[in-house]
Amino acid sequence: MASAAVLALLALSTPLTETAGRTLLAATWLGLSLLLLAAAAWVLLGLWRQAEAAEPRSASSTWKRLTTLACLAFALYIASSVSNPLGFAYLARLTLSLGSNSYFQTAGATGSLWELLRGYETKMPAFVSHTQTQGAGPVVLYGLLRRCFAALPTTAPAAEALFALHPGSTPDALAERFSKSLRYSISADDVSVALLCSMSVAFLGALGLIPAYFLGAALGGRPVGTLAAGFYYLTPGMTLYTGFVDQVYPALTALILLCWLRALPAQQSNDGRTRWVWALCAGLLLVVAIFLSLGLLAFWALVVLVAVTAAFLVGRSDQRRLGLAQFWQPLALVIAVPLIAFAILRVSAGYDLLAVCRTSDALRMYGYEVLWGCPYWHYVWANWVEAGMVLGPPLLVALVWGVYVIARRWREFPHAAGIVIALLVVLAAMDVSGKIRGETSRMWLFLMPVGAAIAGFVERAGERRPDRALVGLAVIGALYLLLIRMFFLMWY
Repeated sequence: MASAAVLALLALSTPLTETAGRTLLAATWLGLSLLLLAAAAWVLLGLWRQAEAAEPRSASSTWKRLTTLACLAFALYIASSVSNPLGFAYLARLTLSLGSNSYFQTAGATGSLWELLRGYETKMPAFVSHTQTQGAGPVVLYGLLRRCFAALPTTAPAAEALFALHPGSTPDALAERFSKSLRYSISADDVSVALLCSMSVAFLGALGLIPAYFLGAALGGRPVGTLAAGFYYLTPGMTLYTGFVDQVYPALTALILLCWLRALPAQQSNDGRTRWVWALCAGLLLVVAIFLSLGLLAFWALVVLVAVTAAFLVGRSDQRRLGLAQFWQPLALVIAVPLIAFAILRVSAGYDLLAVCRTSDALRMYGYEVLWGCPYWHYVWANWVEAGMVLGPPLLVALVWGVYVIARRWREFPHAAGIVIALLVVLAAMDVSGKIRGETSRMWLFLMPVGAAIAGFVERAGERRPDRALVGLAVIGALYLLLIRMFFLMWY
């Protein structure tokens, strides 16, 4: 409550808009954001305590608490975003803007999404902004969302009701205003659909908190899972990029890695048939992830590295040989499924993933070297600074702490140790390759659930529970989250 009061005062003293009334409204939303965050922190503490308790806890109660926490996360994302002077119109503008989300406009200008896939690499140079350097996945996603919301009779009334919370905002007025500022024709229906698309993406991102919990629990037990969900919630990057398609990727990667861990040999008994099912699920989800973002090819590499490193870290030498024999079967499946799926997509729809990757790489490197002036050596270190900024102090401190705990107890947690090694290798490879120069706050966000699960291992630091340290990190996280939201405005 004290933190909420401090941030409310900071919000009131910050000149967010030209009118005092709207400044007060923005301050109200900021205060609400922190109140939601404080409420969720208490829910997290309750979850953590119950997870440590000796009494068994039912699956239904776990799902109820996780669902509540995911809803609070969604509320936080939306409330912190509409603290912008535009209110809910800010979320609509983010989706309509060619600078932040050209996928929506491209999908609207596309007739058949299936025909879009054929020879996609030849169409990329004619696109604008991010659509030019990404695969067809985001365009297809927004195309499906556009068609879905445009067909629903409740879309326009729901959007009008939300816009009405901000005085003077109507779909017609916003369409005229955005058409002038964004320099292309926008209808009132486009504005309404864009708002609900943005909120849908935020909701999918909030749902990622659930697999993040189970990922942490699979690695180190329920207390680790609870903290992993908490760190997922506290990450400023998830609120900064509310409404961006990048918010969906952490939910996908958390689910993929969870399925993958279930596919690997573990301390608990899991038969070969069960492992095959989980490996197939991980492979199919990887197909979706890579289709949505070419950058998630790096996560495919991470999944493979996790299996290889964990296989060499499992227990004693005899168990290690047994582990290697058991690891190769799910590993072969998780490699084969995406290869087969994209081969079928190439034959059936003419979508050549390799050609798309080559075109994307050429266009991006031309931008780095010629258009935007992004020197290689500067971004070798600047990438880490930007990524660390949106992770925030709590997750960074806990991440280092968690790595230390895992390093000391790697025999007890071989899969967690494998994930740490794989994460470091993949991050280093992406950085030194020079293929990513800047925007790591957004482009590395898909790895956040992995970091949150590792950070959750602070719970395993020893018999002495780090209660005060965690509460302190939560308070710092609350302050940092709202401060960064006040002073950093994502482009639109």
